[in-house]
Amino acid sequence: MDNYSLSDIKAATEGSNDGMFGGGSWAVVLIILFLIIMMGGSGWGNRVGDGGVATQGEVQRGIDSVNYNAAINTSNIIQAQERGTQKILDYLCGQENQRLRDENMRNYIASQFCGVVRYPTGFTYNAGASPFCGCGCGCGNNF
Repeated sequence: MDNYSLSDIKAATEGSNDGMFGGGSWAVVLIILFLIIMMGGSGWGNRVGDGGVATQGEVQRGIDSVNYNAAINTSNIIQAQERGTQKILDYLCGQENQRLRDENMRNYIASQFCGVVRYPTGFTYNAGASPFCGCGCGCGNNF
């Protein structure tokens, strides 16, 4: 039988001391610990927000954001409709103002001839002899 000492058994099971940290498995343990710390304990790809689990306060902020965007979009639509309606009202008001100006001008022109005697300039309709022509007909040619 061979007599082996404890140091012989230790040397045979440990291997050489050439590697990092004296050839032990400490390097692997440290790398695993480092990765766990860097992930924050949440695992691969399970991060929500800042690395934690989503809370009701986060779910509520998300809903508030959607509600805010919906309110902004609704406001923009209402303002666009109001602008369109205002353009139509401005056009109709301009048309009414022009009609009133035209009517006012017709009344002004008609008032310029108020009290002025107008003699006929043509004989379109014949209702007998004209008293202005003196053609011998009428009341004894007194004109």
